[in-house]
Amino acid sequence: TKTMNMLGMANSAVGAADFHNILGAVEFASDFTKILEEVEGFDNLVEFIESSATLKKKRNIINIGKRIAVLREAAIERVGESDPSKKTSFSAKFGKVWASLPSMASLATVDSGSDSSSDSESDQEEDLETLIQERKQMMDSFRASFYNMPSEKKDSIFSFLTTINREIVCAKAMFLAYSDPFEKYRALLFEYAHTLGHGVEAFANDLYLKARKCGVDIAPEALRLHGQCVGMAVLWAGEMSKNLGKLTGEGYTLHQSFPFLFNRNNGFSFAPLRELCDELGVEKEEFVEKVLQVVRRDNKRGYCTCSDPKKSVDQLVTCRPGKMLRSEDPNAEIRYLVEVDEDWQGAVLAQAFDGYFDQVADLQNGELKFLPSHQTKIKKNSPVSKSKDVAKYIRSRLLEAYVTDVEQS
Repeated sequence: TKTMNMLGMANSAVGAADFHNILGAVEFASDFTKILEEVEGFDNLVEFIESSATLKKKRNIINIGKRIAVLREAAIERVGESDPSKKTSFSAKFGKVWASLPSMASLATVDSGSDSSSDSESDQEEDLETLIQERKQMMDSFRASFYNMPSEKKDSIFSFLTTINREIVCAKAMFLAYSDPFEKYRALLFEYAHTLGHGVEAFANDLYLKARKCGVDIAPEALRLHGQCVGMAVLWAGEMSKNLGKLTGEGYTLHQSFPFLFNRNNGFSFAPLRELCDELGVEKEEFVEKVLQVVRRDNKRGYCTCSDPKKSVDQLVTCRPGKMLRSEDPNAEIRYLVEVDEDWQGAVLAQAFDGYFDQVADLQNGELKFLPSHQTKIKKNSPVSKSKDVAKYIRSRLLEAYVTDVEQS
């Protein structure tokens, strides 16, 4: 979601014109809207990852890994006690990772009823080898559970992963190779929605640390990775663009529909984070301020001259997905980085905290509708259309928007 909203169909004449003044942009050869029609593969992948059988196997593999870590560390310590000079070489022999596992060992659950110190060295070595073999078998079983899926589901997952990787390479390869390999200048185009995305990612990580210190369990669905945080921020960027009158009507609807289409599993919903905030006593005002504190240190500052210390640099959309708003500053190094008021960012963050963007795209009576994601868990309120049908509708409407641009040019 984070890049396809920005580039759209960059391999079209209209798409190329959207970025005509960026050196290297002619190398964009991607059509990120193709990913929309791979949503079924995405849904099948998430279903596999989140299934109870997969989660159980993953838990067992992690647990046996912790036990192996404890035994490996003990073996290293025994060698060091008998001959300190051999400890370093022993660690190197079995891989550098062995010597860096104290944190893993501290996570391991040890049966308090057993006396591990009474075990002989040979028993521990035998246990270690047994556990390693057992883990290998468990990993083989884990892989087999994926490859033994019905061919239709498995093929849809491969198609999704192939398409998204191909379009990423097409979008970035030549551009990064010759124009801006370290993404410090013009390749900041690929930072769409990252300003607030980085902010909420940092906030979430801080929240997880606080939860662990307080002994509060973190629900798996509350864990937000980088891509999910940026995906949420895509929605916030769209809302700010709408509030400025730059993204309206169907253009706004299509823009928001990208993340909403992929949100049937609530990966882009803020609600799980909100529940954790409530449990830890984190109020809306604290959330907004902590995210903005990160935004104030954002790496894109300096590319545009901000007229006010309370303003920031961000990327917004105009007219439709794939068309970025240009800066009015003629001296701006990057014309697609624009000045944004903190109040605008704070407003959409407050809306996110209240669950405003927790929605799912659906097709009802031929119209694109957004349903509150928490209600879709109730059978009578669940989406009536398959995600692939919704995707086809969104892409067809976006194609029509591009045709309209051609007619008006």
